[in-house]
Amino acid sequence: MIRPSRARIHAWLPLAASVGLSCGLLLPYPGGGDPAAAFTLEDSGVEDEQEPLFDPPTDASINVINNLEDIVVAVPGGAFPISLNFQAPNQNVVGGGIRFAGSDEVQWTLLNSVMGQATGDVAFSYVVSPSACDDVANLCHEVSADQFVITDVGGEFNVSEPIAVTVVLQCATCTSTSCIEILPPGSCQECSQPDSCQDLYDACYGPGAPFEGTSEEKVFKQFLGLQGSLWKGAETCVEGEALCDAFLQEDRCEF
Repeated sequence: MIRPSRARIHAWLPLAASVGLSCGLLLPYPGGGDPAAAFTLEDSGVEDEQEPLFDPPTDASINVINNLEDIVVAVPGGAFPISLNFQAPNQNVVGGGIRFAGSDEVQWTLLNSVMGQATGDVAFSYVVSPSACDDVANLCHEVSADQFVITDVGGEFNVSEPIAVTVVLQCATCTSTSCIEILPPGSCQECSQPDSCQDLYDACYGPGAPFEGTSEEKVFKQFLGLQGSLWKGAETCVEGEALCDAFLQEDRCEF
C-alpha cells in the first residue's frame, strides 16, 4: 500500500471541485408535525436492529459514561453516533440502545465486540430517514433521548441507567436562526457523511479493520466521521467526499 503524505491529501481537493462532487446540501422542508416521530419511520433506526424492548428492567451493576457531547446532530439521510463507556463486573454486556422522548420502546442492537468484556465502549450509529423532515417545520428541532447499555441477566435483556442526550433534527440550513440558537458553535452540518466515507471506515478503521484503534482512526473520525468537521461547510463537504473516494480507489488507509 502506498502511503501518501498529509500534503498530498490536499492535492486531491481541487480535483473534487472540478468534477463537481456533491454531498447533498440541506434544503428547507415544509410541514408542522412532531419531530420525534421522525425517529419512528421504517427506514430509520439502529443498524442490525433487534426486537425493541418495552419497559425493560434496570441492571444496576453497570456503570456508564457518555463518550460524546450532550448534543448530537441528526441530518436526513445520514446517521449520528452513539458511544458509551461501560464497566460491567458481571461481564454481561451484549449491546446498546436508545429511546426517544414520547416512545416506550428501546431501539437496540447486539454488539459482538463487547460481549464478555468487563469494560469497554458500546459504539454504533443511528440511521436517520431521508424523509425525516418531510412533515416537520423548516427548523432545527431538539428531541430528548436516553442512551443505554444492554445486558443479559439470566436470559432477560436489561438496560443500564439512562444517559440523556439531545438529538437535534436539522431540518434547516446552518444560517437558520433556530439552528444558530440550538446548536453549539461549529456543530451544524451542511451535509451528511457520504456512503463512500462509511465504506472507507469499514475497510480501514472499523472493528477488525487493519487501522482500528490507531491514530489514523482518530484522524478519520475527527474529519470524516459521522459528525466530522468536513461536513460543516458546503465546500468541505465536496472535499471530504472526494478524499474518501480517492482513498477507496487507490486502496489507501493512512493519512
